[in-house]
Amino acid sequence: MNSLLKKLTAFFTRTSPDNPIPSPLPILKFWEISSPKDNVQFLQLLSELLPLGSTLYLEGTTIAEDVKAYLKARPARPEMAIPRGTIWPKPQCFHMPITTENTAGLIDLSEHHAEPEICSHLHAYHNGQMYLFWYDAFFAGPKEFLYLSQKIPE
Repeated sequence: MNSLLKKLTAFFTRTSPDNPIPSPLPILKFWEISSPKDNVQFLQLLSELLPLGSTLYLEGTTIAEDVKAYLKARPARPEMAIPRGTIWPKPQCFHMPITTENTAGLIDLSEHHAEPEICSHLHAYHNGQMYLFWYDAFFAGPKEFLYLSQKIPE
């Protein structure tokens, strides 16, 4: 188990007032994938890639007002505590059902906004299991990765 996974496992077992539900990191086997270069294509694949009924978690401190309004209008009941990726300033966090329609709207918004105006961190889960976690989402640095559950075939 690499050091990032060890840190994330410890991090995911913590709770906070915003996320009172303890949730151990349920991914022990994951694919480490380089940050996608095409954000629109990545968002298009979400509803195809993840199990039906999955939830998208978006977090950020610079989310645009119209993006916030879009996410607030499509809430999912949080089923998992997701540790915040930003300590200060306090980020806004949204849980949204992953559907073709919801993803299409997010794609439309992403075509008119810089990535930090969509989110800073992006995760997806289903039935209490993390399927994707991506801290510093859309930052395409040379050592930036997203992690995808190996329950999704290669």
